[in-house]
This record gives sequence, C-alpha cells and structure tokens, in this order.
Amino acid sequence: VHVFDAHAPYDPRAQEEAALALQVPRTAAAGLGPDPEPPPPRIRKAGITNPRFVNALYAAEAEYVDASLDSLLSLDRMRRAALAFTADHGESLTENELYWSHNGAYLPTLAVPLIVAHPSLERAVSARPVQQHRLGATLLELAGVRAEFPGTSLVEAASTSRGLEPVFGLSSFGLQATVTLGHWHLVFDLRSFESAGRAHVWQKGRTQLFDRREGLGTQRDVSPEHPERTAELRAALLDWLARGSARGLGADVQLSETAAENLQALVYAGF
Repeated sequence: VHVFDAHAPYDPRAQEEAALALQVPRTAAAGLGPDPEPPPPRIRKAGITNPRFVNALYAAEAEYVDASLDSLLSLDRMRRAALAFTADHGESLTENELYWSHNGAYLPTLAVPLIVAHPSLERAVSARPVQQHRLGATLLELAGVRAEFPGTSLVEAASTSRGLEPVFGLSSFGLQATVTLGHWHLVFDLRSFESAGRAHVWQKGRTQLFDRREGLGTQRDVSPEHPERTAELRAALLDWLARGSARGLGADVQLSETAAENLQALVYAGF
C-alpha cells in the first residue's frame, strides 16, 4: 500500500487541520526565521509566518494517515500477515536550515522508521541502522517464499551481536555523502550549493559529525570534540566513494508503458 502523505504540500483533511493545526496561530511576529534556503513558495503564498503552524500541518497529515491505516491493520487476516511499515524519506522541519523539505543527507531525512511484524517474531527494538534494500528479502523469508531477491534478510540482523557495519548514503544531485556507524552520523558536502540565487551554508569539503543519541533532530556538530572519529569515518566515506563505478549511479533503463504509467500514478514520474 503506497501512501503519499505525510508529504508536501501539507494539505490535511479539514477535521485534522481543525483539531491540530488551527490550535496554533497562523502568523507570528518573528516570521519564519532566517532563510539561506527560502521557505517553499507554497508556504509564503499562503501567508503563513509561524513555523509552528507549518509543523502542525505536517503533524495533522501524519495523524490522518495513521487513522486511515487503522481500518486496514485491524482486519483479522492482518494478524497473520508479514507486515512492514516504513517511508522513503523523512522531512526537515527547519533543522539544518532546511525549510520543510527533504534535501540533503541529514538524519531527519534519512533516519525513517522501520517496523516489521509477523507472528513468528518476538517483540524487540533495535537501534542498529539498516538499509531498506534488505526489506524485500525479509518479507519473502517471513512469508516462507523462496525467491531470488537482492539483499539479505533483516531478521537475523535485528538480534545478532555481530559488530556494527557502516551504512553509506548519497543525496540527490550528489550534493552530500554520508556514513552512519552506530550512533555516529557523518555528513560530507560534495559541492557548494546555491538555492534561489542565494549561497547556502553547504560548502564543498565541509565535514559534520552528529551523535544520534542527542536525537534525530540534533543540529550540533560534534566533530571538534571527536577529531579522531571524524577523520576515521571521513576516510571510510571517501574510500567508499572512490570505489564507485566511473559511470556513477546512472544507467540506461527501458520502462514498459505499464511501468511508466504506474510510476506516474505514484507521482514519481511525468514531471
């Protein structure tokens, strides 16, 4: 089941907006704050000047999705199903000077929830970062289906005591690269960046280190406090980038008419 919200343009159903968003003033004297990357035009055009109001709209969308999925998950057959709940990205709600978007490779964008449920699984919580390409193999294993599928199951990874492995990432347009190892998250700017004609704080070669234990919304760069860890993770990230294909991630793909229509229906193509 593909659910597009919570997602821009933050347009929750009327009852959720009344219950949540409208309890927060639409305007505030301080305005939306400094804007090296200006707030999205949809917000400026709506005359909103209170950032808490925008955040409330986003929360209202999440509440609506939660209520919508309840009727599906309450079906009796779902108690026997192999289920996973996740997202393709998170959202920066002004963190790291990103205004209600999912640009870059910071934790609010990358660290999305992943919940897997099946009658055979014990309830457990794992703080171990994993990658979503392993989710397909996980669901097939839980369903007892033998099939060739990329990746390895997460069932063992959630309970293993094996050492941590680095998780690497690359943001859209090649703006930033990142590596997560345990509670450390390092972000490396691959290029300087301008948005709407204004220079952004991202500068080629800049390195930031974040401690996930301070919360996924942390904006405190702890690299000055941990220079050795910063240098170690930066070296590992640069090595990973250097080992990449000279072609990069680009590839020629021939989509069937049906596949192209499906992607367009999901709002992932046709623009």
